[in-house]
Amino acid sequence: MESDLNPLVSVDLRSFADRAAAWTEAHREHRDQTRDRAMSLAATARAAEESQALSNAPTTAAPPTTAAPATTAAPTTASIPTTTAAPTTASIPTTTASIPTTESSTDVATPPDPTEEQWEALRQCESSGSYRAISISPAGRYRGAYQFSRSTWDWVAPQIGADYLVGVDPAEASPADQDRMALALWRMNGWAPWPACSKRLGYL
Repeated sequence: MESDLNPLVSVDLRSFADRAAAWTEAHREHRDQTRDRAMSLAATARAAEESQALSNAPTTAAPPTTAAPATTAAPTTASIPTTTAAPTTASIPTTTASIPTTESSTDVATPPDPTEEQWEALRQCESSGSYRAISISPAGRYRGAYQFSRSTWDWVAPQIGADYLVGVDPAEASPADQDRMALALWRMNGWAPWPACSKRLGYL
């Protein structure tokens, strides 16, 4: 009896292991696609915000043009009460004050770059601190100290004028270039590109 059951048990276990491996691979594939999509959407959103900020700047400067006819209208009335009603001139300081407010809010919205201690902790979590690290599962998909996929690496490089890094294996790039690329990616998407380690380290 036992000799008849052992082959069935072996087949079931092998089938279960194959399904588990397939599920793990699919999960990692999905995670990578989601991360790449998130980075693309974030870059698009950032570009849209910058475009909107530029388009709003001339609109903020428009009030002085509107105030000019009001100042001209005062001599036309030429009456003493109209001269006293110089609040038209007061509109100029009000408009000017709005400009520093806009600039200061932009400065506050920009977070400081991560500290070297934070980067060191992230490298240890992602690759045990090795700039030559290559992921085992899925085999070879994530590379270097910050575990870049090749597609993410090639997407970031042109964003910072580093076209010479396009097509370069992240694990073969210099530590300085890997650090530079990781910082550029962080400035565009924060800690989101490293979800598991960022949550474990308390960055997210």
